[in-house]
Amino acid sequence: MTAFSRVASAFEPFGKPEDVGFKSSLLNDIVFAIPKIKEPLKAIIDAIDLQKAREGSLMELWRDEEKYPTLDDCKFVRCISSIGPD
Repeated sequence: MTAFSRVASAFEPFGKPEDVGFKSSLLNDIVFAIPKIKEPLKAIIDAIDLQKAREGSLMELWRDEEKYPTLDDCKFVRCISSIGPD
C-alpha cells in the first residue's frame, strides 16, 4: 500500500486523460487514474497499523476498532473456528 501511495503522490492530477500526453489512450487512462487513488489509500493507511500488516497480524491490524464494530464479530468467529469441534 505504501508503494501505491508513493506512486499516486508522484503524479499531479490531470484535467482529462488526453492531457497526460502519451500517444496511447490506455497509458493516458492509467496515468490519469493514478492520482485519484491517493486519498483512498491515505485513509486506509491511516486506519491500519502497517507494522502489524507486515507481520501478518490480521487480528491487530486496525488502529481504531471502535470505528469498525464488525471487526469484533470477525475476531469472535475466527476465535471460535480455531477451537474446532470437541
